[in-house]
Amino acid sequence: MIALSPSRTPFRPACTATCSILLALCCVLVAPGADAGAPGDDDLLWVDATAAGAMLCGHMHYLVDPDGALGLVDVLDPRRRDDWRDVKQDVPNFGYTGDTYWLRFRMGSRARDCDDYLLEIAYPLLDDVTFHQVRDGQALQVYRTGDALPFAERPVEHATFVFPATMVAGEQYDFLLRIRSTSSLQAPLAIWSERTFQKEVNRSYALYGFFYGVMLSIMVYGAAIFLSMRERNYLYFVAYSAMFVGIKASMDGIAYQYLWPFSPFFQEHCITFFLSATTAAAYFFASHFLQLKTNAIRLNRFFMLLARLSLLGMALALVLPYAVMIRPTLVLALAAEFLVLATGGWIWRKCGSRPALMFTGAWSAFLAGSLLMILSKFGVLPRTIFTENGPALGIMAEAAFLIIALTESLKESRRKQRQSATELLRVQAEASRELKREVQRQTAAIQDMMRQLARANEELDERNKLDGLTGIFNRHAFDERLAADHNRAGRSGSPLSLLMIDIDLFKNFNDDYGHLTGDECLKRVAATIAEEARRTTDFAARYGGEEFAVILADTPAAAAALVGERIRAAIAAMDFRVDDTRVPVSVSVGVGTSPPGADAPAEALVAAADEALYLAKANGRDRVEAATAPAPQPAA
Repeated sequence: MIALSPSRTPFRPACTATCSILLALCCVLVAPGADAGAPGDDDLLWVDATAAGAMLCGHMHYLVDPDGALGLVDVLDPRRRDDWRDVKQDVPNFGYTGDTYWLRFRMGSRARDCDDYLLEIAYPLLDDVTFHQVRDGQALQVYRTGDALPFAERPVEHATFVFPATMVAGEQYDFLLRIRSTSSLQAPLAIWSERTFQKEVNRSYALYGFFYGVMLSIMVYGAAIFLSMRERNYLYFVAYSAMFVGIKASMDGIAYQYLWPFSPFFQEHCITFFLSATTAAAYFFASHFLQLKTNAIRLNRFFMLLARLSLLGMALALVLPYAVMIRPTLVLALAAEFLVLATGGWIWRKCGSRPALMFTGAWSAFLAGSLLMILSKFGVLPRTIFTENGPALGIMAEAAFLIIALTESLKESRRKQRQSATELLRVQAEASRELKREVQRQTAAIQDMMRQLARANEELDERNKLDGLTGIFNRHAFDERLAADHNRAGRSGSPLSLLMIDIDLFKNFNDDYGHLTGDECLKRVAATIAEEARRTTDFAARYGGEEFAVILADTPAAAAALVGERIRAAIAAMDFRVDDTRVPVSVSVGVGTSPPGADAPAEALVAAADEALYLAKANGRDRVEAATAPAPQPAA
C-alpha cells in the first residue's frame, strides 16, 4: 500500500450537513445527460508532469449494468459500443441507484521524465470501486476498493480513492471504473502526477488543521463552561458540534482512515448514525436555548417528538441498511435545519430576545454557506474556494456565533437572577415593615397606579395625536403645536412660518383610481412631506382631507418658501404607480410667515398660509406662493 496524507481539499470530497442533505435529495431526481457514444480519438486526454487535479469532464463515457453481472471482457466487447453514453456533467452523478455503473476514458502521457500518475475519485462514500488500466484489450493494473471493504485494501492509503497509473510517454491507455454504491453514486475524477498530488496533500494539512482545530477549540471551551457552571445549553451545543464534526470527518473520509479503518460495518452506517445524532442534538439545543417550554409549549412538544424520532434513527442506523435509512434520516435532518431557523426567528420577533436573534444569525450563517456550495454545484455560482468550502466556513461561523449567543444568554440569565434576588430582598424588607407602613404602602400603590394611569393616558394621548391613515400628526396635534410654537415665537421674537399643502385635483384622482388608491397616495405624500421636514423643530401634520400643514419654527419667509419648494419638487418626482403605470402627483403650497415681533394671533398665520395656498392654485397649481401674516392694528 502506498501511504499518502489526507485529501488535497479537505472540504471538497463531500458536501457537509445541510448541503449534503439538499444535494442528496436533489440527486434522487437528477440523472446525467446521455448521448450515445464510445471512446474515440477525440476523447483522448494527454497529460504530463504538470497534471494537478485536472478534471476528466468531457472525456468520459458510462455504461449501465443493472444486474452487476458484466465483467471487463464484457464491457470491452465491440458489440457493446453503442451501449456507452457520453457523460455530460462536470461530475458524473447518478443519484441513489441500485445499478452498477462503468466509467471509461482514454488517456496518454507526454512527459518523458514522469510515468507515474494518480487517478483520484474525490468522493469517499462509494461502496465498491474496481479500477482497470487497459492497453490493447489487456488489463495492465486492476485494483478493487471501496468503503464497504477494509481500509487496508486500498492501493493508496488516502481518505479518498486514489489509484496509481503508470503510463509510458506517447502511449495511449483505456481506464475503466466499475462503481456500485448504496449512497449517492457520484464520481468526481481527477488526474495528478505524484509530485503535484503530494504538494496539494501537504497544503491540505493546513486546511484540515484549521477547520478541526477551530471546531475542537470551540467544543473544548463549551465543555469547560458546562463543567464549571452546569449550564445545559453548553452541553447540547457541544453534542451538536461534535456530531456535526463526526458527519464532516465521515464524509471527508478521514474518519475511516484514522478512527475506524478496521470496521467497514460502521463506515457503512456512520453517516446515518451521525446525521440522526446531529438532528437530535439540534432539536434539544434549540428547545432549551430558546426556552420553548415557556415560550411555545406546543412547539416544544413537537420538537421533543422529532428529537426522539432522531434518537430512534440513531439506533436503527446501526441495524438497518444505509439504503433504507438515508432517505428518512435526510428528511428529518432537513426539517430540523429549517424548523430551528424559523423558530429562532419567531422567538426573536415574539420576545425581542437578543440571544434568539444571535441564534438565528448563527443558523443562517451555516445555511448560507451550504447554499453557496449547492448553487455552485448546479452552476448558478462560479466554483471558487469560498463556494467549495461554503459548508465548512458556515459551520465555523455558526459555532462562533452560537458561542457568543450562549454567552449572551448566560449573561441575561444571570442578570435576571440578580434582579430576582434584589427584588426578593426588597419584598422581604418591605414585608418586615408592613404593619408599620401600611398607610404608606397603600399610598405608594395608589401613587404608582396614578403614575401608570398617567403614562397610559400620555401614551393614549400620543396615539390620539397621530392620523390613522398616514401615520403623521393629526389636526388636533397640529392645533396644539401651532399654539405652543406661536407663543414661543412671540416671547423670543423669532419668525414662525407655516406651510399649507394641498394635493392638486385629488377629487378627480379618487374618481379615476378609486379611494383605496387615493388612500395610498395620501400615505406616500405624507411620508414625503415628513421626510423633507427634516429638522427636529419641524412639525408635519395632516390638516384635513388631502390637505397637510408644516410648522417651521425660527424660519423666515424666504427659507420657508425654499422648504415648500423642496417638498413640492420631491412630491412631483415621486414614483407613484397604478398597475405599473406612473401617475403624476403634484401639490400646491402656501407659505405664511409671522415676522419677528408680530403680535398677530395664530389664526392670522393660518389664514395667511391658506390665502397663499389658494393663490398657488389660482396661478396654475404645482407651485409655491408666499404671503406674510399682517400684524393687527393697535386699538385707537
